[in-house]
Amino acid sequence: MSLSNGAVAPAPLAVARAALELACDDLDDAVCALADVQGATVMASPGLVALLLRVVAARREMKGLEALADAERPWKGLRPS
Repeated sequence: MSLSNGAVAPAPLAVARAALELACDDLDDAVCALADVQGATVMASPGLVALLLRVVAARREMKGLEALADAERPWKGLRPS
């Protein structure tokens, strides 16, 4: 979401961060629940693939919003000489 001056509102960025964190936590839980047998081949279930896609989508959303926010702050990363 952009403000009237084109800046990215902080709330959508916070929501995107929370969504990414939740998706990563859910993925971590699912991976930890997998059997840990040395040398075993594990096939990803449809649910695990859905979790992976959710993490990717949340990460893309987050990066997009961060890029918009960074574009609003061209001085970010510049150091005075």
